[in-house]
Amino acid sequence: MTSKTLFFKLIKQDVKKRVWCPIIIFLGYFLAFEVNMLRMIGRIEERTEYTYALKDILEYVEKVLFGSNVKAFAVLACLAAFLCAVSGFSYLHSRVQLDLYQSLPANRTQTFLAKYVSGVLQFFLPFAIHVVICMGIAAGKAAFSGVVFGNAIKMVGVVSLVFLLSYGMCLMAVCLTGNIIISVFGCIVLFFYSSVVSVLTSSLFQTFFPTYMFVSIEGNGLDYTPYWRFSPVSMLVDLFEPRYTGAFRDDTYFRYNADCLWKVAAAMLVYTLIAYVLYRKRASEAAGKAIAFWWAESVIKTMLVLPAALMAGLFFREIAPEKGVDTWYLFGVVFGFALAAVLLEIIFRLDIRGALCHKKQFVFNAACLAVIVLVLRFDVLGYNTYVPADSELESCAVSLEGLMSVSPAKSSGYGRTVWYTYIGTTDYRMGNVKLQGNPSVMDLARKAAKEQLTYEGDDEAQKDYKAVAFGYNLKNGKHIYRMYTVDMADAQTKALVADIFNDSSYKTGTSPMLSDGWKKEYRKLYGVGTFGAADLDMTPEFQAKLLETYQEEYLQLDFDTVLDTYPVGCFSLLTDEEYQADLDWRHGARYDRYDGSLIYPQFTKTIALLKEHGFDVYEMVDMEDIDFINVIYCKENMEFDGEGVSYVSYDYVEVGSVYDAAQQEELLNQVINTDYGWQVRNYADIVDGDFEISIHSKTDNEALQRKFDFKKGQIPQFIYEMEGYQKAME
Repeated sequence: MTSKTLFFKLIKQDVKKRVWCPIIIFLGYFLAFEVNMLRMIGRIEERTEYTYALKDILEYVEKVLFGSNVKAFAVLACLAAFLCAVSGFSYLHSRVQLDLYQSLPANRTQTFLAKYVSGVLQFFLPFAIHVVICMGIAAGKAAFSGVVFGNAIKMVGVVSLVFLLSYGMCLMAVCLTGNIIISVFGCIVLFFYSSVVSVLTSSLFQTFFPTYMFVSIEGNGLDYTPYWRFSPVSMLVDLFEPRYTGAFRDDTYFRYNADCLWKVAAAMLVYTLIAYVLYRKRASEAAGKAIAFWWAESVIKTMLVLPAALMAGLFFREIAPEKGVDTWYLFGVVFGFALAAVLLEIIFRLDIRGALCHKKQFVFNAACLAVIVLVLRFDVLGYNTYVPADSELESCAVSLEGLMSVSPAKSSGYGRTVWYTYIGTTDYRMGNVKLQGNPSVMDLARKAAKEQLTYEGDDEAQKDYKAVAFGYNLKNGKHIYRMYTVDMADAQTKALVADIFNDSSYKTGTSPMLSDGWKKEYRKLYGVGTFGAADLDMTPEFQAKLLETYQEEYLQLDFDTVLDTYPVGCFSLLTDEEYQADLDWRHGARYDRYDGSLIYPQFTKTIALLKEHGFDVYEMVDMEDIDFINVIYCKENMEFDGEGVSYVSYDYVEVGSVYDAAQQEELLNQVINTDYGWQVRNYADIVDGDFEISIHSKTDNEALQRKFDFKKGQIPQFIYEMEGYQKAME
């Protein structure tokens, strides 16, 4: 049995031999920690514009240094892992060094563990030292707290786990190869492989399956399936990006997905175990070879050649003329396959004469590629036509794309700056709408899947085509998503869509206010009518009455009314946090447009309630405040590119300005506000989009600084007689 002290001697000797490695890591984290920390503290003390969001040093230390900066420290940990793995185990690629290590009185397990622990220490000690130093600096600036200490400890744990994950993966790549250059290449491939394949798979499905739809909620979607996310970069995205709904707390700034920690830990153990087994099994004669194990070569080539060929096909398809996309795609697949196969053979043989080796595997990979291409091109597996049986369905989510496409916002940021990003409308509806017992839902899905309509072809003939997203929630717990194209000119389709829209579950699920409003306490109401606007304080009594009244009338709104009635107003409700964000940095980024709940003329009770509290949706503009009204004509042009493909462009022609009071009044009676009209104009043919109207007030009234459209078929005659319009028609 070898001496236990030899283990520590091996570690000590390895550190001495590679002292440059921990020095580089130390310097890297020195710049990332102390230098950056002192730079930011100086800016905060000087109160520069760059740090307006941070009220003091304590907030910076809590929420940035030991908070949001964790992503940058994790990236540095990945680079450190690559450096430690390649430098520590590169001796496997040299027969001379192998003979030296094999002459030591230590077995392979002890040598592997000594090298492994040495690499971990070379990262961990410099990293931990810098964390302690930064906590000392924070204490010296009276910016140390329990939150700082807790975040620092958590950050050390999370970043160390990221290092171990990347370290194990890099060790596996080094032990699998016999050449330093191939090892580096292998580390890069393994680090990104699953992410690249995920994106490639999604791109292929988007290209060949018109019904494919990616939904990011709860990690669903083909390119988010767990078995495709085994590479470190995929796991790091899951760990640090809020893609899982509810996995992050909105009030924290040290953001990581705790649910993913066990996956990262499990992957780290698997990578390390594989690396250890490869280390134990590899022969000394493998040093200098491209791949240390003969059986791995064919697997690696297949895993690289097939994705490379498919990516080449997509590339050539993207740059090809529209009429020849399939031909160019096929050319790209063949070209990419041949090039990748030949290059890999040359690389693995380390000799250009090896380009045509392994002809049987070349044929096998070509056959696999042909099968994939045929399955995708002709939908052999019936992806586009799949609709689950009613007996398999628990509920169904539906989203009528382009109709009242509003969704709630999610907060992010820190300090006095909190900004909001919108959750995708489809994502929100797929997770929020739960339709049951409505036969029109599945009737529409089956009809759409059978017809397989697409937007390709004559635009004029397809002007009534609309997209409808379906989310099938199966009884076995699976979620399947499809995006169909339906023809609203078809009477049966229109009736089915109307039946879905009129379903109270659909209306409630697609309205963030009705779905979530009962759980929140609002502080402000922002509203806008055709001309007037409002900023009202909310009380619990007003909120309860408004929600009750609006819900009652909104649930009575039918699809036919939406098609032929223009809304007369819109309002958004803000919580205290959202309102404060709206007041802070540049008045917030979320409420730059009124995209909340629409108000229709039929909502008489809601309109009366709002008017009672100070918001009159029918408030008219003060004619005395108008200086002039400007009218612009959007002239449509049909142009052709150099390859004979037509496309539409627009010229914005100045029609003129209206100063006459009588004409101004006539014009204002025929306009509608565009601030909220976008929610329905994709469905309702009630807007004339040829003109753009803007009001210029004498007092810079913000309520009038909006854009307006004419109502369909109600353009005043004097507009056509204006000189600017006459010139535009010439």
